[in-house]
Parts: sequence; structure tokens; C-alpha cells
Amino acid sequence: MYSDVMGRVNPVTGRVEEVRPNLRLAAMSDEQKESEALRLVSDIVRLQSLGVVQPCRVQGGRPVPLEHVLQLSEHAMAQEPSGRTDHDESDDSDLSEPD
Repeated sequence: MYSDVMGRVNPVTGRVEEVRPNLRLAAMSDEQKESEALRLVSDIVRLQSLGVVQPCRVQGGRPVPLEHVLQLSEHAMAQEPSGRTDHDESDDSDLSEPD
């Protein structure tokens, strides 16, 4: 059944792929993971300042440029029905799997 394998389907090829452990990540300490994450954030900020990438949100199926990446979170908070910023553990209705 598709629901059994949907997490392993490659969205580009449509093929079901075997789960491969990320050995590089598993071998890293928490400090190394944090350092790598900060390096990636720094690289993204540099790419934005050079104009290589620009934060966008999708509206009507098309990307709409944003002035700052924080506008993404502002837009997401406006989309929340109750103004919540995280999911309540007691409300798993939107996390259910399709039948």
C-alpha cells in the first residue's frame, strides 16, 4: 500500500528508495551539528546578501518575493487558525495519515 512507503518515495524519480542512515550526521557530536547548522545559516545569509537567493512565499501557485525571511514566520502565524505557533499535543487531527 502506498501509505506504507510514501515516506521513502523519491519525489523527483517517483521510485521507492531504501532508507539509508546518514552516517556523517550520526558520527557528529551535538556541538558539531550545531556548528554545521550555524555555518549553513551563515552561507544562506551570504547568498541572500549577494542576491543569489531570495526568500519567497507561494501565493496563487507563484513565488512572491519577500524583503526579509522573518516575513515567512509572520505569514505562517497569520495562517494559524487560533494564532498558535506550535502544535498542541492533544490535537493530532492534522497529523493523521490518510486511509
